[in-house]
Amino acid sequence: MGSCMDQLHSVVVTLWHLQRVLLKKRDPFTHVLLLDEVMQILCTPSMRLDDRA
Repeated sequence: MGSCMDQLHSVVVTLWHLQRVLLKKRDPFTHVLLLDEVMQILCTPSMRLDDRA
């Protein structure tokens, strides 16, 4: 159980760091936050990752 919790903690911290980076970085051409771009892709039904391929 401890190993599972350590793995879960590691994944959550990694995602938190990714969110912080995407929140600060912008597309160099459109100046849109990268987090907004990622969320648009993940939340659009036709672009969902599990629907591809």
